[in-house]
Amino acid sequence: MNCDEIYDQALGKYQHKEYDASIKLLNEILQENENHHHSWHLLGHIFFDLNDLQSAKEFFLVAINKKQDFFDAYYMLGNVLFKAELFQDALNIWIEGSQYNPYFALNFANIAIAYDRLEQKEHSIFYAQKALTLDKNCLEALFCLAKIYQAKMDLEQTQFYLKKVIELQPNNTLAHFDLAYVELSLQNFKEGFNHFEYRKKMENRENEYNYLPFKPYKDDELSQKKFLLYHEQVFSDNIQFIRFINQLHCKELSVAIQNPLNRLFSYNFPKVNFLDVIDSGMNFDCMDALMSLPYIMQLTHVSNNAYLDVDSNDVKRFQQSTIKKNKLNIGLVWKGSTAKNEKDIKSLKLEELNPILNKETCNFYSLQIEYFDEISNSCVTNLGKNFKDFYDTAVALKSLDVFIGVDTAVTHLAGALGVKTYLIYSTHTIDFRWIHTQNQSVWYKSVEVFSKEEIPLLAQKIDELTKDKI
Repeated sequence: MNCDEIYDQALGKYQHKEYDASIKLLNEILQENENHHHSWHLLGHIFFDLNDLQSAKEFFLVAINKKQDFFDAYYMLGNVLFKAELFQDALNIWIEGSQYNPYFALNFANIAIAYDRLEQKEHSIFYAQKALTLDKNCLEALFCLAKIYQAKMDLEQTQFYLKKVIELQPNNTLAHFDLAYVELSLQNFKEGFNHFEYRKKMENRENEYNYLPFKPYKDDELSQKKFLLYHEQVFSDNIQFIRFINQLHCKELSVAIQNPLNRLFSYNFPKVNFLDVIDSGMNFDCMDALMSLPYIMQLTHVSNNAYLDVDSNDVKRFQQSTIKKNKLNIGLVWKGSTAKNEKDIKSLKLEELNPILNKETCNFYSLQIEYFDEISNSCVTNLGKNFKDFYDTAVALKSLDVFIGVDTAVTHLAGALGVKTYLIYSTHTIDFRWIHTQNQSVWYKSVEVFSKEEIPLLAQKIDELTKDKI
């Protein structure tokens, strides 16, 4: 057999993932003809699939050396470098290779994606559009543009490109999930919650749903059913979505919820069975996730009225024993419990609140249950160290005049309680949880939204409240 015939055999072995057999055949070719560039290229593919990026890189470079205008080798070398997170190097290789095939849309889409990773959005848009002029259905270019406009907070453009992706790939779970955030942010609630159901199908998240030994909900008529809802994601999501529970009509409703929320929710929804532990011997007709409630009920709007409360006697006792008088009493949470590094966009450093903390007409109270060291030498009183659960946090919130917080469960709780709240929020991401119009939260009537840059403006707001208080 000649080299080309052996190569065809090696290619077949590769396609069947018989990598060792393919390598053996390719080495046989290269012993005969070391300039057989296709063999070097296929070796690069094999080691790329095996995630040996260094070897793959070397083989693709040899293939280019053997044939300088070998576009496929440039394209794959760029993929190797991109996978190694060498985005600038990948970009350079893809651009260099494009002179040998200026009509391959996916190469220009990759250039766009690399520019996006390098935070050069305008260059990214240019190359994504160039890819679409070559192939209007280039999925990667469409998704790249959706991500760019998502970062730019351009909801309409993001919506447009995500819908294009879904037209081409109706079951693209990530596109549906991203579109859910956009539709909900645009207050298209029914459409948004329909797309939000795709979160259950996302890669590496399937085990978070329907893991209990009960029948999943499938458009069942619930009026005569024993229905189980189970919590998902984090405390803040469960606080936000528990609002819908009184709109659900079923024979018997049980909710599996995290223990720190149990006492608070049980107080507010006494007809619901809140469970810390689920036993396989329990009797339920069907089940679904708590955040699927709006989808189950096909809701078209969301009320922003308060829906949680605590015993007023608990509030009076707490105020009498703990809260100082004659000043504006302000609760604070500046860092979430998941904050792991200084770059956490949801969190602040306490000193960033100094324009507010410097006000002598206010008393400040920390509602955080960790990061106590940050307030040890400050004017902030530590309340969080004594909290047992979210009911205790709720009592503290209801005892104060104002709450200032970042995007955490406590801020959602403050809004759900109707406490006057100022949220300091990163405006660089689309998140339907904090959609707002003219600083007013859509989900919580008592919550106003400010960016970090607007902290001085928030300080002025506090001055106005102080005048009213004193």
